[in-house]
This record gives sequence, structure tokens and C-alpha cells, in this order.
Amino acid sequence: MLSEKTKNYWKKIPFVWKSFLIYVPLFAGVFTFFLFLALFEIRHSNLERAKFQIQSKIDTIKSEEFDEEMIREISEGIQIIVYSNSENPPVELVRVNPFIEINPGLSMDQFLFLKDNQIIALNTRAEINGVQLILQAAKNMQPENRSIESLKNFFILIIFSGLFISAALSIPLTKLSLKGIRRMAKAAEQISYENLSKRLEITGSEDEFDLLASTLNQMIDRIQISAEAQKKFISNASHELRTPIAVIKGYAQLLTRWGHENPEILKESAEAIDKEVEAIQTLLEDLLLMTRVDSKLTDLKVEEINMIDLINDAMKDNRILYPTRSFSFTKEIDEAPVMGDRWLIKALLRIFTENAEKYSPGDSPVDYILSREKEFLILKIADHGGGIPDAHKEKVFQRFYRVDESRSREKGGSGLGMAIAKRIISLHKGHVNVEDTPGGGATIRISLPGAQEIASDENKN
Repeated sequence: MLSEKTKNYWKKIPFVWKSFLIYVPLFAGVFTFFLFLALFEIRHSNLERAKFQIQSKIDTIKSEEFDEEMIREISEGIQIIVYSNSENPPVELVRVNPFIEINPGLSMDQFLFLKDNQIIALNTRAEINGVQLILQAAKNMQPENRSIESLKNFFILIIFSGLFISAALSIPLTKLSLKGIRRMAKAAEQISYENLSKRLEITGSEDEFDLLASTLNQMIDRIQISAEAQKKFISNASHELRTPIAVIKGYAQLLTRWGHENPEILKESAEAIDKEVEAIQTLLEDLLLMTRVDSKLTDLKVEEINMIDLINDAMKDNRILYPTRSFSFTKEIDEAPVMGDRWLIKALLRIFTENAEKYSPGDSPVDYILSREKEFLILKIADHGGGIPDAHKEKVFQRFYRVDESRSREKGGSGLGMAIAKRIISLHKGHVNVEDTPGGGATIRISLPGAQEIASDENKN
């Protein structure tokens, strides 16, 4: 294991030198391995060829009548010694191309390697013209070994030459290949939160650098959209807080001047301040809820939820919170399992129920209808109020958007509830839209994928 000091030193080395220190030795090592593997194969091939040559000469002698001249003719480059095996010790009869003494008592019919594998020898018995003989053959591999040694030296020269050339070229080539990265880094330095309109240059070569630049540009697009949404959100939140704070400040000044002398002014100011503080409190609670919803992106506690049981629990809560309101629940299916975060789905139901309570007459019912369409569970929450005009049905899910500004402020809404609800549904891979309620009113239509469909998708992945 490397020490921390070594690791820190390695991190400080520029990438150009890192590539040099890694790839050049790696290239040399791999090249050396394959070259010496080739040398080994050549040496092995030479040995096998020599064995075959010796064996062929022996077989030829065995197949012919014993003739010293014939033996001399076929023994070019090979030592041949013929002994008479009928006497003890054997008596030498013929010696051709002698360069080494071989003991005729050595193992028979086995190739022997003498003098550091430079000599290959073979002893074998034979009967020729009724005479028992011992045939000895040997081949000097020194010429072949010298050729291999010369080839090895040539390979070593190639390796060091290649190492020198790769060392000389690696740094400028690496710098050239990283030119695109440096160009993108220089362009990226000009991009900041205040200047998100700048984009990385795409050369049109469709290489890896163009792909990287395109990917980074897409990321900057998303950051710009998020930053603009954040700026808009801060502006809207500031606007929402400005009005109640201005009202509170005005009534506080009125109290300071006249409140201690005029009980009516004191009462009116206190009631107005309490109302505006309640509006601020509602806004802050919705902002906190939105923050908690966004934090669920990394902490989503997914479990199987029975929507029928969850809606029944919500109905009990509704009857306590809104005792004068009539609530109904119609279920067209017997089982309604979904995979999701229980806390978020309960918050979702609460948001749409509060909206129905605020924007429909107090004596009108709020209806829950649960059904299934293909792989989705469909929950409809219908009120019987004034409804939402078609031009506003998509916009109501935007942050701080209100169909009727004065009416919404009078009802105490922050303009965040519908946006939070849509965010929750998106986290659960569902969809939401607004429909007209037959006879008047607005119906929120929520589509959530069933638990079985989610499970099957996970199994496929």
C-alpha cells in the first residue's frame, strides 16, 4: 500500500507526466514480453526441428543396408557414431562429423541435452544385416543459438529505440490531445452564476471532446433553468412577503400614533396584524413543506401503500378538520397498492383537500373516486365550486400562481400548494391534471403507477 505522502505527491504530478510515467513503461513492458515470447517460440521451434532431423537420419540408416559411405552421405551437419553391440564394451565401427564424445551406455531412445542445451543427442539400438548396433546421433545447436542471441540483441535495440521515441513523443502528443480540454476549461472559467448564457464551443468534429462539450452544455442548460427558477422563486417569495409586511408596518405605525387613544383603531390594527401574520405563517409553512419535499429526492422512504386505507384515514381527518363539509369516497377497485413515501402522499391529499375546502361553497361535497386505468391507479378529487378556466388549468401548478389574486389572498393561500403537490406526484413517477366537474367545479385527476408495475420494472432492470 502506498503511503499518504506518496499519494499526495502523485496527485500533484501533472496529467501529462502521469501519462508518461504510466504508459511508456507499460508499453515497454508489454512489448518486451511479446518479443521474448517470440524468442522462446523460435528457440523451441529450432529444438523440435533438430530433433526431427536427428530422428530422420536415424530412421534412414535403419532402413538401409549397413554402408559407411551411405552414412557419411546422409550425415551432413550431424555427428553419427555406430557401435557394435555384440561386444562388451561396444566397439566403434563408424564416426562421422565428430565434435563430442557420447557415452554409448546412456539412456536409449531419449533425446539428451548436453552442454547447456547446445548439444542434442540420441542413442538407439538397431539390427542391420543381422548385426546388433548402437546408433548415436548428435547435433550442435550453437549456430542456431547464436542467431537467436543476435535476434535478442536486435529486439533489445528495438525496445530501447521504441522507448526513447515514445518518451520523446508522449509529452507533446499528450499535450496536443489535451488541447480540447484546456480550451473547454478556459471557456468554463467565464461561466458563473451571474453569467450562465456562455456555452462551450462545439467544433463539429463529433469526437469525444465534442461529446463532452455537448454534455456539459446540456448540464449548464439545466443549471440555468434551475437558477432562473430560483431567482423567480426568490422574487415571488419576496413579493408575497412584501405586502403583509407593509400592512403590518402601516398598522404598527398607526398603533404608535393613535392606538393608545382610540380603542377602535387598536382593535382594527390588532386584527389586521394577526391576519397578515397568519398569511406569513402559511407562506413559511408551505416553503418549509416545499423544502422537505425537495429533500425527499435523496431520502425517499418508499414502501408499499394501500391507497384505500390511506384515503379512509384522510376521510376521518377531514371530518374532524372540516365538520360542516360533506366528504364521499367511491372505490371502483378492491385493491390499490402503490409504491411511495407515505408522508408525502398524505401531504398530497391534504393539499388538494384544503384547496377544495377553500374554493367551493361550504355546503357542497368533496368527492374522492379511486379507479384503475391499465397500469395506473387513478384518484379523482372533485369539488363543486366555481371551477378553473381552461386557460389556467396548466398554470395553477406553477409556484405562486393564482387564478384570482384577491380571492386567493382573502382565503389565505400562499400559491405554493399546487406546485408542491405536482412535485410530490413527479417524485412518484405519476401525472396530475385538472378537469371540469360535471355540473360545475374542478376535479383533480392524479395518476400513480401501481406497486406491481413498479416491481416488474425493477425486475427488468
